Amino acid sequence: MYFRHLLLFMVFAAFHFSAYSQQQEAFQMDLSHNVRVFDASGKIFENPNADVAGSPFFITEWKYGYVTLNNDKMYSKRLLRLNFQSQQIHYLDEKNIEMTLPAGSVKEIVIADSSRLPVMQYRFQSGFPSIDNQNEKSFYLFLSKGKISLLESFRKNIIVDKNELTGEVNKEFRTYEDYYFFTGAAILRIKKDKTSIIEILNDKRDQVRDYINTNKLNLKSTSDIQKIVDYYNSLQ
Repeated sequence: MYFRHLLLFMVFAAFHFSAYSQQQEAFQMDLSHNVRVFDASGKIFENPNADVAGSPFFITEWKYGYVTLNNDKMYSKRLLRLNFQSQQIHYLDEKNIEMTLPAGSVKEIVIADSSRLPVMQYRFQSGFPSIDNQNEKSFYLFLSKGKISLLESFRKNIIVDKNELTGEVNKEFRTYEDYYFFTGAAILRIKKDKTSIIEILNDKRDQVRDYINTNKLNLKSTSDIQKIVDYYNSLQ
């Protein structure tokens, strides 16, 4: 009986080790494949703004997420961050070296922020028509999606402040935010006021106006505009 149990244990252990080894090999091959694909179009990041206060990133800390390239290949469970100064995706390779993908090579990035509960997922897309300071390489955050989508644009520029008395120069990143409606064909900048938004949603003007008045929305907050867009998209 003892030898039978020992034999069964040895067979089970051998099978388990073989399966584990195959899983490890597959994982390593997948990791190697993904890194090679990334490295083929990416480059090592060198920070040219070390003397600038603040951060060019949407979230400074590395967060897990996935990216979808323009060729529709998707890479998940990557440590990523989005640079709003260069509109580039940064990622860590298998040696924890910070790499960047060229602006315009990624059409979607989803970042999961686990520092907040429930976990927040931020979905950004590029490829929209050029408007204002943005072009087709610029990323927009999706706030609502439907017949009319609500998008938020982020840009980070370096502001230089020179003290005329001491000659001291200070540099910092400053964030600029704008909001847009996307109709599927055109992108329209919006103002946070009732007249501007009702004008764009003109085909449902009366219903939208009644919804705003009934819910006492002042349209000065992003959440109020989201509610209006979601309501508009629910109308037939």
